[in-house]
Amino acid sequence: MPENLVIEELDWAVIPRKAQMISDAVERYGIKSVIDVGACWGVNGGYTFHALGTGKVERAVILDGDITRLMRQRAANEPRISLREGDLGDVAFIESLPHSDAAIIYDVLLHQVAPDWDEFLARYARKVDHLIVYNQDWDGERTIRFLDQGWDFYLRHVPDDPERLQAWFCKLDDLHPTMNRRWRDVHNYWQWGITHWDLIETMRTLGFELDWFNYFGPWSPKHPKIRLDGYLFRRKPR
Repeated sequence: MPENLVIEELDWAVIPRKAQMISDAVERYGIKSVIDVGACWGVNGGYTFHALGTGKVERAVILDGDITRLMRQRAANEPRISLREGDLGDVAFIESLPHSDAAIIYDVLLHQVAPDWDEFLARYARKVDHLIVYNQDWDGERTIRFLDQGWDFYLRHVPDDPERLQAWFCKLDDLHPTMNRRWRDVHNYWQWGITHWDLIETMRTLGFELDWFNYFGPWSPKHPKIRLDGYLFRRKPR
């Protein structure tokens, strides 16, 4: 690859319903500090900037395994933002974060393996009193790991490029060159079909109650069992 070649980064606009969830949470709970988990890919901190734009959030920490160039540029002159690059599920990484009023966890849970999505939530729940969650849930009787259902099931239910998936399935048990884990456990692919009931129950066991919920409809007519759900959780009074 030529040394002067610049790869264009994705830079999508925030989705209004997701932005509105943050605005509502800021108003409802008086949020002044946020942790935005996996905030860079595609949107380069767009939801953090939306939170800061309310005029009420005073401090934000943006977390990702890869802090994008656009993210670094946009945060350079914003003293309210700090950037943390690292393994999002790592215990030491999470424990190093400042306690904050809320965590924004958008489009992240279904990718988490080792720790799995429920332990991932548990680790962040120790750092905040509110969670703002948007997830591609599974409209089934139980939570499943898509890989365990086999190729045909995965291809039928997961919205991804078939050629990309086929290349992945051919090397599932090979070691990833940089992540120190097998390809089957990398976060770049859909891992979990989490039911909304299991997500709510997991949060209940962590000491949080569901304060607001909305079903935004199916992913698409082709993938009706993938449902788009939004949640606001708050810590139960002690």
